[in-house]
Amino acid sequence: MNWGGGTWAALAIACACLSPAAASPAALGPDPNAIHWDPGIRRGVLANGLRYAVMRGAVPSGGLSIRLGVDVGSLDETEAERGAAHFVEHMAFGGAHAVPGADLEATFTAAGVAFGRDRNAETGYEATTYRIDLPHADEKAEALAFRWLRAVADGTQFTDASVAHERGVILAEREARLTAAEASAHAIQAFLAKGLLFPDRDPIGTPQSLAAMTPQRLSAFYGRWYRPANAVVVVVGDRPVDDLAKEVEAAFAGWKGGGEPRAPRSMGALDTTRGPAALVLADPVILPTEAEVCRIHDAPTPRPTQDVARLRAEAATQLWSRILGQRLAMLAQANSGILSATVETDPDARRLAGACIRVVPALNDWRRGLDTVETQLRRFAQAPPSEDELEAAIKEARAHHRGGIQQSASRDDATLASAITADLLVGDVTPSPSEAFRAYDAAVADITPADIAAAFARDWSGTGPLIAVITPQPPTREAVLAAWQSAGASALAAAPAAAPAPQWAYDNFGKPGRVVRRQAFTKPDFVRLTFANGVILNVMQTAFTQDQEGIAVAFGDGRRDIPDADLVKAQMGALLLKQGGLGRHDAAQVSAIFAESGAETRLAMGDDTFLLQGASGRYDLRRQLQLLAAYMTDPGFRNLDPLLGTIVETMYRAFRKQPSLVVALAVNQAIAPGNPLTLPPQAEMARIRAADFEQILKPVLTQAPIEVSLVGGIDEKAAAAAVADTFGALPPRQTKYPQQPHTWFLRFPPGAIGPIAATHEGPPEKAIIGMIWPLYVAEPSRRREEYALNLTADLLSDGLRHRLRDELGKTYAPAAVAQMPDFGDQGFLLAVVETAPTDVALVRDESAKVAERIARGDFTDADLEAVRAPRLAGLTARARTNGFWLMGLAGSSTHPGLPAEVADMSDLYASITAADVRRAAADWLARAPIVVVAMPAATALASNKP
Repeated sequence: MNWGGGTWAALAIACACLSPAAASPAALGPDPNAIHWDPGIRRGVLANGLRYAVMRGAVPSGGLSIRLGVDVGSLDETEAERGAAHFVEHMAFGGAHAVPGADLEATFTAAGVAFGRDRNAETGYEATTYRIDLPHADEKAEALAFRWLRAVADGTQFTDASVAHERGVILAEREARLTAAEASAHAIQAFLAKGLLFPDRDPIGTPQSLAAMTPQRLSAFYGRWYRPANAVVVVVGDRPVDDLAKEVEAAFAGWKGGGEPRAPRSMGALDTTRGPAALVLADPVILPTEAEVCRIHDAPTPRPTQDVARLRAEAATQLWSRILGQRLAMLAQANSGILSATVETDPDARRLAGACIRVVPALNDWRRGLDTVETQLRRFAQAPPSEDELEAAIKEARAHHRGGIQQSASRDDATLASAITADLLVGDVTPSPSEAFRAYDAAVADITPADIAAAFARDWSGTGPLIAVITPQPPTREAVLAAWQSAGASALAAAPAAAPAPQWAYDNFGKPGRVVRRQAFTKPDFVRLTFANGVILNVMQTAFTQDQEGIAVAFGDGRRDIPDADLVKAQMGALLLKQGGLGRHDAAQVSAIFAESGAETRLAMGDDTFLLQGASGRYDLRRQLQLLAAYMTDPGFRNLDPLLGTIVETMYRAFRKQPSLVVALAVNQAIAPGNPLTLPPQAEMARIRAADFEQILKPVLTQAPIEVSLVGGIDEKAAAAAVADTFGALPPRQTKYPQQPHTWFLRFPPGAIGPIAATHEGPPEKAIIGMIWPLYVAEPSRRREEYALNLTADLLSDGLRHRLRDELGKTYAPAAVAQMPDFGDQGFLLAVVETAPTDVALVRDESAKVAERIARGDFTDADLEAVRAPRLAGLTARARTNGFWLMGLAGSSTHPGLPAEVADMSDLYASITAADVRRAAADWLARAPIVVVAMPAATALASNKP
């Protein structure tokens, strides 16, 4: 959270290539209907029944990703065992076995493995997965990783003390997940899946079941399900597959396990007797009003074999939902009274099948939302997709598969390992990208609009319609059903002919520009070209990803270009730039035009620059650059006014009900009352219109100097040619866009700020504590001190986790971070802890003690290395991405030291000594922090009673 920099506003508002040659029938084996495994994956079964798969990968170079998947989840629990699968996962993961927990974590962190980021586990309805990603798999770390996973498999012990401790951590995790979205999702799931088991089997369990959990019950569950025949191991890494297979066998061949083969899961029986039914949910806290209409039927049992025939059925479902979704998106752009609409289907359903249409109406008009859904469903049934619509949808899907082929050589090991594990657990195939493309092509080769209409009729059948309405002032169920019936009785106007994607209007910006200056730089190696019109192009060629470029356009001076009174409007306008479309195309048309290439547009306002970002495959680079250039010459700000009322209302509810935002606002107001980023009265915000965004942002978009940065596989010549046709062809711009004379930036007032008390209207089980230590206004000359403070924050975060989670079990994910923008807001170090309201005093005091210990320098070299090694490993991994270097190049013509600073970042972190960190901690963390506590409103009222 950046208290002064306006991050709260972003949080609230944010609420082709050549086709591969077809393989010959002989190459595909005897059954062309089959989908074949990636030939780079070796699969096998150990004598004890354990299934495994290994694959050579090299992203990152020298890395190793290992997964242990167990075919057990919350659907395998009895009523008395609710939460047992997740509880066992916590016990097995945390070191309640032969590998001592403290030694385990110390060794892993020394290898650059960060808790949560690189080593984690998750429990779902049907499977439990443990993962570890070694950024550089030296012999010691690799041996420990296999040893840890083997201990997870059959070495976990359950004692009264360890179970009691972990129970507190799990309860804290449950409280952390208590959000409006989670509660609404659970309620809707139970409504739709009436009669099925899974809505009553949330993996985290219930407070009652967790309180009743005993070591004996957990041990029995563990012994019943953690067996080699019920598990899979997957390893992907920079090693020969022969070596990887041997390591799997060496680690897991001795795993013994009895028990009967798994019987099919009992899912319950879907209640198919219901006709139209309604669910009404009051005040979704931070969610806009939604209306959701679904039809539900049983998932096929047994699940069909994964082959081209199944893929054809799945593709037909995806295609009709994509086409209907596009029609709804066009309605949203046409000021029809709806803000957005989505079609949701799960053609790969294993628990519940069917389809849902979710619509967000303007200004809480749920009736308009239902009328829109019903009307469009009838139109779709009467006017199936045209050939043009079908072909456009297929092209978009094919583009996704082509992108997979382009990126096949740069797939990261962690993603591959997780995908293979998921497929093995359910008996599916992990094809190569080219095989996935071949299978999809075969599946849709002769598909027709009639096939799509039949798939719609099949999927939009069964129980229902089941209607859920979420709104702050809920109607009755009877009113919802009456509104649906009324919509169904209305006359259906003739459906307009589906219009093909319009011709792109921004493919010619004038005569291609001419390069007048070339500069070459080292550390990092990149080239800077200056065009005759003043546009600057930075080009850095990398081999991280094949045929993929990161693009950033830096322009203007960010906040310094905007009057203080307009900062909030500028932030909102930046976030909504893409939604506002272009002068000659609205957002839906832009989306349709770029559906196949998947071009992106994101605008952010920084302290000293605006940044417009995109990403593109090499073959789509010119089109992506055309899109960005269009937004910088003819931004539309169209069709936004109908959105704004709902955005503002949702934002203000969020600042009442979401604890973290309540804390952010309370601190902002206490530090600098009335500052330009303090939340203004809601009535004032409600008066904002798209014209305000245009007035504030269009001048800087269309007048400020431009610097384009390209990082990826493209060479200098091709990059220069692509930019010459777009940005290089624009008329010359001002050499300097005028800054505001006095831009407001956060400064902490002198003297102590007393404890800040706030209340939220969110979950009554959740309180949040924030501790803020003011720092200084950062600048490059103090970078060493800044990095020492970042490591101080890491030590604090680590200390809070060990004390509050591991030892006391009072929270789930405490965190500390230092925020230090250059020459902008005053920096600060922030620690945030969520806990139960009854534990606030204890957690606050214990957090202060952890901070005081670090401020005294009471940490060892080993403690420092435990946080430094994962940070360095993360930097190493990021340095293998285009995005990392893109952020170093973007804006570097005005900040010439930035590229070298990014290149030297790891070395500087590695050079920070314990003395540097102790000095920084003593200088800044020893000071009294600003403490803010946000309590639930009901708890705060109760505590104030006489």
